[in-house]
Amino acid sequence: MNIKFTSTSDILKMHMYIMTRGNKFWVDKFINRLEGVALPFEFDFDGKGKKNLWFELGVRPIQFWEIVYPEPCHELMCHTILDQEMGETQHKQHEKILRMIRFGMKLNKIDYTWKPENVIKDFRGIVPLDDLGKIPIIKENIEVVGVGTKKDRYTEHGEML
Repeated sequence: MNIKFTSTSDILKMHMYIMTRGNKFWVDKFINRLEGVALPFEFDFDGKGKKNLWFELGVRPIQFWEIVYPEPCHELMCHTILDQEMGETQHKQHEKILRMIRFGMKLNKIDYTWKPENVIKDFRGIVPLDDLGKIPIIKENIEVVGVGTKKDRYTEHGEML
């Protein structure tokens, strides 16, 4: 193998972005197989000599989800799902992409100025909440990016558009 790296930044330079479409069963199989792939590389630790190492592929999904809920629960859902202190995303260069997605889908930008104390006051005792006033969900080790919102639209006859 003639691949040589001299610093850890050299190891992590390539990021390939792909999209998949297909039956979830087969897409899951594809992704699961990628997760187990290890690639060889040679690394020189601070000039102390080269070592042959293995690098396991990092398979990190970027997924787009639609969450549907009653409008009066909007601030509760924002408080539960989003990170008010981080805002839209920790990667500021992604904000341009988020603006394009919002424009293309005719979405409104999410307002990050909800008041957690009002959410707790409005929903405590009605919906199970944790100590922070959020619906108890698991969010460890993931970044949740708020893209935008859109209200349901109906025809004059009450049919959803």
